[in-house]
Amino acid sequence: MESRASAGPEVGRVVVSPGDNWRALLRTRTNALISGPADALDAFVDAARAELQEPILVVPCDERIGLTPAGTVVLRNIHLLDAGAQASLVSWMDEPVNSRTQIVSVTPVPLLPGEFDRNLYYRLNTLHFTVQLA
Repeated sequence: MESRASAGPEVGRVVVSPGDNWRALLRTRTNALISGPADALDAFVDAARAELQEPILVVPCDERIGLTPAGTVVLRNIHLLDAGAQASLVSWMDEPVNSRTQIVSVTPVPLLPGEFDRNLYYRLNTLHFTVQLA
């Protein structure tokens, strides 16, 4: 288990790991996968808003997802996407109009490449942060 001292810097009431320059990394518009407890994920998304490209579209994945072009798409509970929805998301990401959209996926459940579409997993997991409440 990670010690509190190495957990990374506090952001409001959230600890981000790894913590080195997470804000600067998000500003590069790279896709990111964020994992941790649900309350810490909510706090992280709130703290990260200033680093994300507007407009920001927040989409819960516990229902049929409908995506439109945006600066940043935050996918909540990405682990709930079934195989069909995962394939649809890959197709959406492949459309030229969406090529510059940053995807920030948040999940309280660890995603594993064997349990999730491999192509989508690696495209979403360009940056990976773990968060917890301080």
